[in-house]
Amino acid sequence: MRFIAILATFPVFNAIALAAGGFIGSCDTCSLLNDHTLECRCQTNNSKNHAVTSLDLNQCITNNNGVLVATPNGDFGGSCSGSRLAGTTLSSNCGSGTTSINLSN
Repeated sequence: MRFIAILATFPVFNAIALAAGGFIGSCDTCSLLNDHTLECRCQTNNSKNHAVTSLDLNQCITNNNGVLVATPNGDFGGSCSGSRLAGTTLSSNCGSGTTSINLSN
């Protein structure tokens, strides 16, 4: 998925994307800040230490006619609200309904 490719450009997420096929393999305690910023505690490249890192999901998710889609510079936050995170699933109110995307795929 393009989302993982975008995460791979961030140093802390790089090893995660390659080794685990998704950030959740090396991250825990993830939360959503201000409707669109993902913040997680992740293992660093040496796998012994942890760092808190964040990613503005507007950089990699768009609202495509009420459906969240992984897209560079998507800016979904401009047309969606009430976003929430349950595990690795981001849900948001976009247009007339609620839509979700699994951030770990």
